[in-house]
Amino acid sequence: FSDTLPNGLRLLLIEDHELPLIDGTVLVRTGSAFDPPEKAGLAGFAMQVMLEGGAAAMPGDQLVGRFQDLGAEIAGTVSENFLAISFTGLKQNAYGLVDALKDGLTAPTFPQDRIDLMKVRMRNAVAHRNDDPAAILRREFVATVFGKDSPYGAQVEYVNVDRLNRRDLVEFHKRYFFPGNVIVALSGDFVAAEMKIRMEAFFDDWKSEQPPVPAFPAVGSAIAPGKFLAVKKDAIHSFFAVGGVAGDWLDKDNPALEIMAGILRGRLNQLLNANVDSLAASWTPALGHPGLFQVTGAIANPFLTPKVLRTVYEELNRIRVQEVSEEELKAARSAAIDSLVFAFDNQLSLMPRLAEYRY
Repeated sequence: FSDTLPNGLRLLLIEDHELPLIDGTVLVRTGSAFDPPEKAGLAGFAMQVMLEGGAAAMPGDQLVGRFQDLGAEIAGTVSENFLAISFTGLKQNAYGLVDALKDGLTAPTFPQDRIDLMKVRMRNAVAHRNDDPAAILRREFVATVFGKDSPYGAQVEYVNVDRLNRRDLVEFHKRYFFPGNVIVALSGDFVAAEMKIRMEAFFDDWKSEQPPVPAFPAVGSAIAPGKFLAVKKDAIHSFFAVGGVAGDWLDKDNPALEIMAGILRGRLNQLLNANVDSLAASWTPALGHPGLFQVTGAIANPFLTPKVLRTVYEELNRIRVQEVSEEELKAARSAAIDSLVFAFDNQLSLMPRLAEYRY
């Protein structure tokens, strides 16, 4: 069941009577790509304080406590181009959960003590972000591909954390949390027609409006191809990433490119299995802006790094200039189709996918 409520909020309902549960996902059209350059990290900061800081009717820990009292878990995540809040609970608590969710979405309080606590966490994350060599690679590779001045390559620094304040969070909520910019998707043991009536009643007084959210920022000029090093003296392994900008999620060529990445992954695993751990090749388009194509891995013996990279470059060139074999194509297509089985095997896995399509 899919509909738009009178206030503009888009609603997606999927009945699933197999278990006495309800699952909810809220998608908000925002993300870290809209963070002002001087205040990188704003979207994630605001989302976390929203969840932990409570609402007008349930300040402080009372909102999270309300979900816990109802036997539910609530979590949030922010990417470059969406903000998502999800929860899971028991059927008999469905209306109580939606009521609590509505308070959290429409009337967060952003208390100063939670803001201060979140700043401590963010500073701690910056302080320890170079502890893990693999994490350094991921961060620096993205920043190199998109550029550190791009919203898609931006990094949160101490100065960004210091600049964030309560007014920023209030303005962020006002700009992006309005009915026409939100999708609520519910899946579970309920009757869709009845749930729609209750949802209209719950959100009837949420009338706030804002201008439509613009398109996500363009990636900008591509970084010139080259070789880049991130040196960590105490690392006992070497880590590598080779790749560049991928396409948009709606590009008609993405299925073929995903199959191509699968074939490349199979070839490299055969050639480098003894020398590389966690070898991966992926074509990952993004929604609203280009994503990433990358071949990554960890090399236990750093002295083998030149040999491994030569092999990667050779295979990248070979897959560009030579047709793949029918056997490779068949195997990669079968693997891709098998992976789709788990995306459509039950209503629980179907709901996030349909919500993403609607988004």
